[in-house]
Amino acid sequence: MRGLMQAWSKQNPGKTTMEVGGEETQKLYDQFIAPPTNTSSKPKAEKWTCDYCNKTSVKKLPMCIRCKTVSYCNKECQVAAWKAHKKTCVPIDKEPKSLPQTWEQVEAHGGSRVEGKTLEVRAILDESMTRQVFQCRDRVGVVKRIAAYTNDRRIPGLQQGSVIRWKNPRFHFFMDGSSGARIEEEDLPNLKISNR
Repeated sequence: MRGLMQAWSKQNPGKTTMEVGGEETQKLYDQFIAPPTNTSSKPKAEKWTCDYCNKTSVKKLPMCIRCKTVSYCNKECQVAAWKAHKKTCVPIDKEPKSLPQTWEQVEAHGGSRVEGKTLEVRAILDESMTRQVFQCRDRVGVVKRIAAYTNDRRIPGLQQGSVIRWKNPRFHFFMDGSSGARIEEEDLPNLKISNR
């Protein structure tokens, strides 16, 4: 909630009341607070409902053989849906092999680098004082801290709402009892920061 209020106050300087639950708060949540969306991963097919006619079945329906993201009750529905479906149908072998790491997966390596993997998180709450510190949410919704232990105590381009992709991440336990990631100067080349 603090992250949402922080985002709202930056967009509404001078205002003192915020309406919670409206369209404006939902947009702020989606933009700044929600877990990062992995645009490369498609949803799993709903295996009991035809994607074309929406009829349901007690048996699993056959899926599109190319993308495995839609199901059809019969060949006629699949043929009828093809004109629209072919625009989004991406063969499964062209999708990335793995999802970004979560905080829990990185922590399981006990502080060692997770070689060849990427941690993807969204910066949701700025807690910076003497160095840049953000609460960051991973793709499953777990929130941990990222702190800049770089020469200038900042991570270039990082701001509230940014998505951070860190190749070869490592987990860190801070002296105050919190945990997350400590970004050092040598980690900067492995970071990609995306802002809207």
